[in-house]
Amino acid sequence: MNHYPIQTGPPEGEEFMNNGVRIGLRLLGVVMLVAGLAIGGAFVVLGPTGMAEAMGQSCVHNANLPSSTEESCTILDSLELAGAAPILLLVGAVLVLALKRSNVRSDPAEWSPLGYGPR
Repeated sequence: MNHYPIQTGPPEGEEFMNNGVRIGLRLLGVVMLVAGLAIGGAFVVLGPTGMAEAMGQSCVHNANLPSSTEESCTILDSLELAGAAPILLLVGAVLVLALKRSNVRSDPAEWSPLGYGPR
């Protein structure tokens, strides 16, 4: 009888991830953080009316109609954009912090044969 546990994958809590994928997701998190900060900063500096004016004629309010044209953006359009800023900040921060090199083992050769920590 074998006294060692059967190793069916990486140790619990440690998933295999390609280094390129990890770096790409982390860069995506940085872009999301910067976008969230830019939107939040523009909202604070310009205010809702200033953001609507800065967005200009790029809003479509009747997208279901066949002859929908771009219209002037309203305060509600700028508030919708500002509502996305906290989500961008939160998701970006999670990606950046969770995918640090110290949190992710990228090489299965670093795992011990029994899955109990590094060799």
